[in-house]
Amino acid sequence: MVIIMDRKEEFKEVSKAFVYEYKKREDSKQKEVKSLKPKQEKVKVEQKYYVKPLIVQQVLIRKPFEIRLKALDKTLPSTRSDKISPKIPKTILLTSPSIRLKELKKELHSKEREINILIPKSIKLDKVELKLRALNTSIETPKSEEIVESTVESSNESEKHELLEEIDFIEFLLGKGSSKILSGKPLCIIVERHPDKYEYIVATICREVYREKKGTYPQPIPVKTVGDIEFEFKADISDQIIIVENAKYSENLRKVILKFPFSSLGFLILVTDKPEELEMEIRKNIPKAEEYVLRVEPVKIDEKLKISIVEFISGSQLLKSYSFGEDFIKATQMFNDQLERYLDFSKAPNELKVMWHKLMAKSPESSEQASEEHSAMKSFVWQYIWKKHKKIPRLEGERGVDVSIDDENYEIETFYGCGDPIAKLTEKMEKFTQNDKIFFVLRNISILIHLKELISFKKTWKDLGYNVEILGIDLKRKDLIPINKVSSLLKSS
Repeated sequence: MVIIMDRKEEFKEVSKAFVYEYKKREDSKQKEVKSLKPKQEKVKVEQKYYVKPLIVQQVLIRKPFEIRLKALDKTLPSTRSDKISPKIPKTILLTSPSIRLKELKKELHSKEREINILIPKSIKLDKVELKLRALNTSIETPKSEEIVESTVESSNESEKHELLEEIDFIEFLLGKGSSKILSGKPLCIIVERHPDKYEYIVATICREVYREKKGTYPQPIPVKTVGDIEFEFKADISDQIIIVENAKYSENLRKVILKFPFSSLGFLILVTDKPEELEMEIRKNIPKAEEYVLRVEPVKIDEKLKISIVEFISGSQLLKSYSFGEDFIKATQMFNDQLERYLDFSKAPNELKVMWHKLMAKSPESSEQASEEHSAMKSFVWQYIWKKHKKIPRLEGERGVDVSIDDENYEIETFYGCGDPIAKLTEKMEKFTQNDKIFFVLRNISILIHLKELISFKKTWKDLGYNVEILGIDLKRKDLIPINKVSSLLKSS
């Protein structure tokens, strides 16, 4: 009988025969082994599986239709069996159209010989192509020169953007709330008796405020008691700065304070050994006096700072020292006295003499004379620029700038009779563009009194792209002092 099979059937039959013979042979071998060995209890051996960890040289790549492992031809050199501690981060979802992997660094510890390798668990990619960079197995240490250079650059950058602290000088010196002196209202100011005689400091600031508001320059008048005010001034402090040296609450004081709402700008300074008690008496017996009463509490500062403040106000070094308050008020007068030398026509340079009419005029369009302080400050600035640039500066040019040379513009301001100092400076900014260098030169006492507002003004215009600087005058060195040095002086105390 002939059996016809196709090749597929034939292959199956041959495979079955082969498997049968193989099993039969293996069974006979096992029987022979069992006959030779003693019988033992069957022990179930748990089969252990060792999974080779995926190292950093293998990256899972998914293409639109297939996933495969691409091995990088790179091995880790090792002389001993290394202990591998894989760290598996959380799954990262990537949705951006292209991804560039950052360089991976292996941290090798020569003593412990441990290799910490970061192994991504899995990365889900949405049709993204990964571009692999070469792995950097070396650890580079930056040179010391690079570290120093980086530190210097960061330091310069922080200095460049360092913002001046807006310090209120009046409150810095006389305590919280004392800036109420600038309000422009008649004010009763209570001061504790002190060896430093702070009443003179208060009187100096009040005089400057009065001149800014009214234009005139009243001198402080000391009296012994409040009764003297009733006799000499008919209980009215309008347009006056009166210092009562032995102040106590009385009916006369009540009459004076009750006139405050109807008075023009003036200041009544009460010096007493018991300032809190006097303030309570006034507020208790004159409820309407609330907005017209101020008690200052001077802040304790060291002697070195007191000297620095007085020297800055005077523009030079004081040779004779009295109390802090007396030195303070004398410094303002010394500043004005020293400025007067710059109005001596016989000592002025010939280049300035031919422009003397412009030096003394208030503005190019007006025949009105400027104040002596303003003209003297203008003369100082002109001579300062003349010596600095070795060229003749312009006085009252086409735009009405006080002193100018090239792209530098110097505006002199005393604030006398201006009302609001910041409004005055803002008005002058209308002359300039962002291409100009603008310097406002002020009296030193004005810089201190309005320090907070002036720093804010400078910051505002700097933020708007203008090159603005505010300067005081150093009469001793014949130089100009930037406002940041004044701020730093107080900040460092």
